[in-house]
Amino acid sequence: MDAWLDALHRYGSRVTASELLSEPDGPEEYLSDEQEEQALTELTQLAEELKEADPAAFKGYKGFLWPAHLDRWLY
Repeated sequence: MDAWLDALHRYGSRVTASELLSEPDGPEEYLSDEQEEQALTELTQLAEELKEADPAAFKGYKGFLWPAHLDRWLY
């Protein structure tokens, strides 16, 4: 439970602090190429933080939500 709460906090903090990731109306519809690259960079950094906080979530265990959630953002 602690790992999940830590990951949730990291995710929320990162998304809230980001102008691109916190856009409520689906920024993917109107991002420039440069903004898209920046968003992907931020998501990659977030994924690395989440891997550190909850490594089991990135080792194929289906009970964790973070890999699936990030996958939706990346595609």
